[in-house]
Amino acid sequence: MFHFNKTENHNKRYLCLDIGTEYLKVIVYRIVDENLEVLEYLRARQHNTAMKNGTVTSIRRVIETVRDTIRNLQTKKFEGAIMGIAGELVKGVMVEARYTRNNPSQAIDNDEIDLIAGKILPEAYKEAQKLVFNQVGDTTGELKNLEMLNYIIVDAEIDSFRVEDPIGMTGVEAKIKFYCTFAPVLHVNYLRSITDSIGVRLIAITPQPFAIARAINGARSSSFSGIIIDIGGGTTDIAVIQNGVVVGTHMVAFGSRVFTKRIAADLNLTLNEAEEFKIKYSKNELAQGRVQEVKNALMKDVPFWTTQVAIGLEEFLPLVSGFPHQIYLCGGGSLLPEIKTSLIEFPWTKELPFNRSPKINFLYPSDLYGIIDPNNLLTSVEDVTPVSIARFTLELDKINK
Repeated sequence: MFHFNKTENHNKRYLCLDIGTEYLKVIVYRIVDENLEVLEYLRARQHNTAMKNGTVTSIRRVIETVRDTIRNLQTKKFEGAIMGIAGELVKGVMVEARYTRNNPSQAIDNDEIDLIAGKILPEAYKEAQKLVFNQVGDTTGELKNLEMLNYIIVDAEIDSFRVEDPIGMTGVEAKIKFYCTFAPVLHVNYLRSITDSIGVRLIAITPQPFAIARAINGARSSSFSGIIIDIGGGTTDIAVIQNGVVVGTHMVAFGSRVFTKRIAADLNLTLNEAEEFKIKYSKNELAQGRVQEVKNALMKDVPFWTTQVAIGLEEFLPLVSGFPHQIYLCGGGSLLPEIKTSLIEFPWTKELPFNRSPKINFLYPSDLYGIIDPNNLLTSVEDVTPVSIARFTLELDKINK
């Protein structure tokens, strides 16, 4: 929740860096009347060894790609940058604070929120440590080296009345839910080194599925529930929204690069050639003589991907009594027709607490709110993630600190 001075920030340019496994996506934007206006948008292919499963494996190659791409922007000066983060060790924790206010007639301000958050953040940190321990044990060093990226209010009640934002409200009894994100210090430092290399101040890092869940138009309404599935190159990111509240996020180390490698192996292609085949196939532009070959290759892995998504959803069982029957797809991998078909055919009601088979929808940038795109630069499901990361700027606080 940045505090914007609308006049001062109108002319400031910000940079969004979506450091994906397959592609780097860069958005230049400004803040106009509490909306985000897209000014420039570029994509660049990552080197094949630069990333793995959403995390940096060659910082040198990533920085090279970022620098080369930034040079092609018309904008040369930025107030700051925001970045997305993925990977299985990125953990989101929901914690709730209930308290009786000492001065109920005084409006809640940021100082009060910071004070309350400070009292419950240690609990969130311990929970994040527990999540990492359950996943990798205590042998990697990650358990003792987590960093809190941010905390966001996702739900609040003042005197039993639900409010979207408690700031400015008065009342006696407050109940505030915070969503806190933690990531390994090593991964966070990699991202910081990228913005340092281009001389831009890093103002925030956000988990990608959470940013998407917060960006969907109407998703904060108590009538909205859904499952967000973002299929990137290295990971599949999942977020569950129930009654307008993000109850959690989970990342599966299985992205569309697996499909690219399968196509390369089965069709005797290089990885770059296989990626082009995959993209053309998803757009129905591949030569007819190769369509069945690509389809056969994909079907060796797509069912397993769907099973991994179902296993990922099991992580939410302690948080929900049943799953929403709406699934929203985004990310470049979601364009493969086998993905939607496999999700439709999976026996959800037998495997997980769905009261009926879920409906599969696609998310587009036009489904997000607070986005101004005068030049129609963002049109595809694969553009949802970077613009959601950029839009997260509006969620954060203290931009001028």
